[in-house]
Amino acid sequence: MLIFFISAFILSLTPANVFDDQTKITPFYSIAVDEVDLSQVKITVDEGLKYPQFKKENKRRFILSLNKADQDYYNKLSELDKKIFVKLVSLGLFKEIKNKNYLGNQYTLLYKKDAAFNIETVAIIPTDYGSALPVITDYASYNDWALKDINIRRDGEGGKYFFNVNSLKYFTEKEQKAFELNVTMGKNFSLKLLLKDYTFLKPVPSFDLKMEEPSSLAKDVKGTFKFMMLPDTPYFIIYFTGKAEVSWIYYKFLPLNLIRGQFVERIYTMLENIQYKSESIKQRSLITKND
Repeated sequence: MLIFFISAFILSLTPANVFDDQTKITPFYSIAVDEVDLSQVKITVDEGLKYPQFKKENKRRFILSLNKADQDYYNKLSELDKKIFVKLVSLGLFKEIKNKNYLGNQYTLLYKKDAAFNIETVAIIPTDYGSALPVITDYASYNDWALKDINIRRDGEGGKYFFNVNSLKYFTEKEQKAFELNVTMGKNFSLKLLLKDYTFLKPVPSFDLKMEEPSSLAKDVKGTFKFMMLPDTPYFIIYFTGKAEVSWIYYKFLPLNLIRGQFVERIYTMLENIQYKSESIKQRSLITKND
């Protein structure tokens, strides 16, 4: 799951405002989670619902309809996690789970705020969280599968990326978990990321990553992975938010089109790696049960 954080690091190497001029399919499509106003969201309970539903009543009033089990889950969430949940439902992601549209349109929001570049992105994982947890916490194996095809252009496009992601090494040091990410962009750059593991906490397991110290490329890079799951649903959603405070020269001079071509399509490669890995876990589990 760390591959989302690679995206944030790539962003720190290639900063610019990469807001895509896509259609705003929901009221929260181009709004960061921390700007979601929960006072505008009315919660209703409908026991006939299998999955949450979101409805726009007017410009500043929305309805989130839940069954009782989902309402109990929602009530246990922190204020921030409630905002994340509302946004995920508004984007129709739980509906996609229902329709098994795992590799359909993904959601990524890149934006400027507080002198930094920020990212929100999601992936729908087609297995239950308990089955995926051993893979999520097997940090030492990430280098084996998370970077698959990360340096290959998508859809048969010609040319190469102007930087390569080389490796992602996990290690422990004085009881501190950490990763070292290596990227080549003219020369090699390395980034040490400290890991805080909260993957066993409920109702929203998570883990945090933070750059150990400032560098010539970035003043700070940090991110959080949250694992959102509905009761009795054999799927979950990874929500990632990251922030990169970067050197002003990168911030000012790299062109927007270069960022879109070099960065956004690689997010989708990373998302697919997660989803294919999770699908393989699910298939192995089914084979084991049938033996």
